[in-house]
This record gives sequence, structure tokens and C-alpha cells, in this order.
Amino acid sequence: MTYFAITHEMGAANLLYPYLMNEFPETLCISTGPSSRLPSQYGLRKILTTDVSKHRSLTGNTIFLGASSLNLESTVIPTIKKLEKVRCQKILVLDNWVNYESRLNGLNPDSVIVFDEYAQKHASRVFCNSPGGVLQVRNYFLEDYSKRYQKKDKSEEWILFIEVPFNSFTTYANSDGYSYCICNQLLAICKRFQNRKILYRRHPSGFGVDCCTKFGVDFPHFADRLELTENIDLLDDFAKSEFVVGLPSYALFLAQELGIKVFVAEATNMEWHGPLFEPLNSIL
Repeated sequence: MTYFAITHEMGAANLLYPYLMNEFPETLCISTGPSSRLPSQYGLRKILTTDVSKHRSLTGNTIFLGASSLNLESTVIPTIKKLEKVRCQKILVLDNWVNYESRLNGLNPDSVIVFDEYAQKHASRVFCNSPGGVLQVRNYFLEDYSKRYQKKDKSEEWILFIEVPFNSFTTYANSDGYSYCICNQLLAICKRFQNRKILYRRHPSGFGVDCCTKFGVDFPHFADRLELTENIDLLDDFAKSEFVVGLPSYALFLAQELGIKVFVAEATNMEWHGPLFEPLNSIL
């Protein structure tokens, strides 16, 4: 049997490829978009195809399909529909605990794999009709992440604020409402921690709102307290930070797993079934 992996967004790909490298190193990867560089990073073979449903070798084999929370309508869902007529085992790979019902409604993979107990518990309810069920597998990504963090020089000089994609949240009617909320959270942090600077990290998808610039315009007397990070590796920002603030995200989960203090800026009405974080208001 041959194993294939199909990914687009980084979320599921970050977790999937380390797992495949250790468990199924012969996997052939069809990776596009932000995830396109990851297979080679983990020593996996990448193949090129314009239409996965026409790739003859898929028949009779196993496909790992990365299902991150972004761009499902344009990537994952069409791919699954194309594969409906292909006789192969389809394994859905989930990277977080957000909006399973709304973003994955109607998908019925042969089985589902997740990487932590929160996802396993929730996915078992959502995918109760999946023939192969939901399997929690070893999180090689987090294990390696922890080892790399321990080797970093720590300064803990900053407060790290992590942005999330605007379209992940349904609380805000538009981007103006979203940026207004974020800017007010940043203002509250500035007032409470008067001698500290905030490191602002944009979301790698580019789906965020430029709150950093808006904050400087709306609150010019606090503009020098906010700095936009240019670090590619999130670990570099973690190593600089005493604590991390943001809306619920996998990045906050990573920080908490590394032993960094984490505060959630604001609860939203999205379906969140991951770990609980201490509210920011508790320290303001």
C-alpha cells in the first residue's frame, strides 16, 4: 500500500509531516500553498499534480488529508468531493478544536487522526459515524518544539500578542469591529504594564487585520510601546516573552505546553473545545 498526504494550510501540515516522517517515511506528498515547503523539510518526497482525483496511483491506497481551519471551502472540501469516486482510504487530519461542526459538516472520512486529548474527545462526537473512528496519535511536532525551546536563550522582556485570522471568528460583523476589539485589548495592556513593551505577531496566513498600524494611529502616545515582530519562527518570540496574550488559538496552546504564562484576550462565540486559558481581565 502507498501513502499519500494532501495539504495546503500550515496548521494540519505542521503536525502531519513530523508524524509521517517517523511513522510512514515513504509517504508521497501533494502540498500546495503555505505548506508546500514542509515535505522536503522532513525528508518526504513531494509529487506534482494539478488534479488529485486524476492521479491513478491513489486508487486502493491511503490518503492523509490535512484539514486546517482556513480555506476549507477552496481546498479540503473540493478535494474530498473529487476523491469520492476514487476507491481509497481517506484519513482526515485535524490540527485544532475550532468550529468542527460548521467547517466540517457533511464530511465523512474513513477515519480521523488528531494529536491531543481535547481534539480526540470532541472529534469522537462529531465524527461518530466515521467507519474507522478517531485515533489520537503521537505529537512529534510538539515533542520537537519543546526540545528546541529548551535550547533557546530566554530574555522574557516582552509581552507577546498573537494575532488570529479575522475570518476564524463570528463575534465581529466586520474587520472594523475586530480591529477595535484588538486595539482596546492592546491599550489595556499598555496601561496596566506601563514599563513593558508589546511584541505583536501577525498571523502567517495574511488573513489578519493590520491592528498594529491602526493602534499607532488611534493611540499615538502609546505607539512606541508596540513593535511588529519580523521573526519567522514563533519560538524566537516565545523566548523573548514573559507571557503571551491572544484570542484562542493553537499558538496559545503551544505556549502553555512550553510552560509560558498565557492569557486569553476575549472570549468569542466560536465553538472552542480546546484547553482553557486564564482571562486577560484577571491581570488587568
